[in-house]
Amino acid sequence: MKVKVITNLEFEDEILIQCKNITPEIQRVIDLLENQNKKIECSDINNQKFYINPIDVLYIESIDGTTYIYTSDKIGKTRSSLQELEEEYSTADYFRGAKNLIVNIQHIDSLKSQLNGRIIVTLDNQEMLVISRHYARLFKQKLKGEQHEKI
Repeated sequence: MKVKVITNLEFEDEILIQCKNITPEIQRVIDLLENQNKKIECSDINNQKFYINPIDVLYIESIDGTTYIYTSDKIGKTRSSLQELEEEYSTADYFRGAKNLIVNIQHIDSLKSQLNGRIIVTLDNQEMLVISRHYARLFKQKLKGEQHEKI
């Protein structure tokens, strides 16, 4: 794939993709660009609202019916459920790693397989998460870029 960038102060910002066919790689670029404008509404411990860019999300976790979104420098609480976030950002690099966990695979630094089938994921902030054995096979497929079915 050839990438060409033309800058001109007289142009309005526009991204044009020319291709013979929309391949999975090109579709991923399109989805990434489209998701760029979607922000996730959160609130802090003082119920002050703020918005998080989906790319900045390290992981999303549900604890006792409350959904928390973690970035490298913030923790936010959202009204959305894990399922709603998974569907809304299905084209992002999010992966359901456990019943209560969604991981942004763009922030994975390393992986370590366990004997029980689970996978220990170390994020780029050195935080460690567990991909349950139930989701491990699909996780490996996602990392390879293969399509997979939802569980």
